[in-house]
Amino acid sequence: MDTSGNPALGDGVLNRVETATTGQVMSAKGTYAKTALLLGVLIISSILSMRWLDTLTGVSPWLFFWLPVIVSFVLAMVMSFDPKKAVVLAIPYAILQGIYLGVLSAIFASAYDGIVGAAVLVTLAVFLAVLIGYQVGVLKASPRFQRIIIVAMLGITVYYALSLLLSLFGITTPLIASYSGWGIAFSVLVVITAALSLVLDFDFIERASNQRYPKYFEWYGAFGLIVGLIWLYAEILRLLAKLMSRRNQ
Repeated sequence: MDTSGNPALGDGVLNRVETATTGQVMSAKGTYAKTALLLGVLIISSILSMRWLDTLTGVSPWLFFWLPVIVSFVLAMVMSFDPKKAVVLAIPYAILQGIYLGVLSAIFASAYDGIVGAAVLVTLAVFLAVLIGYQVGVLKASPRFQRIIIVAMLGITVYYALSLLLSLFGITTPLIASYSGWGIAFSVLVVITAALSLVLDFDFIERASNQRYPKYFEWYGAFGLIVGLIWLYAEILRLLAKLMSRRNQ
């Protein structure tokens, strides 16, 4: 059973990689440093894309939303099957996801004043809280904890996929976009799941480092952690939008 809730970081990948007995090996410190680099690239790309959108006229922002999503999904699949590719593909992935988040943030910002800044601060606070909780041993990736988070993630993924499929036929599903009490409760559940999935990612990085995996695995681990952070930010953005909509009723 995979011990990372993030599909990019799982035991299946570890089983396909030979332990490095000579030369440079992966370290948790190096992985977090590369995560910071990718996060910086992501933020810069997001800011630039938001400013670029302001200069466009007559062009749907959804074009710049879905194109980066599709291309970055392809890059993610390549890295998932061949972790070595993360050395060259992790930064392009962060750039593309930055464009996606920039467009997403601009769409929400046009409807809700101050939502982007609030979402960034909440995401940072949640990330640091989970990281500290893991480091001091309050949050542990026990087998039971892993099963609960993975089942929750699978359920959320299936519901999102079903909602997307039904939307193609003009059918809307409750909870995802609803700012009713149930809709807000659903978003809170998703945010909690996204936040706690980071515990599994931290555990994965620590175990891979202890098992002396190759240096390039730092890029792969950083990529996986960025995937989790992107999901967390997007869900916090959605939750704040629901709360603001309900307040303005």
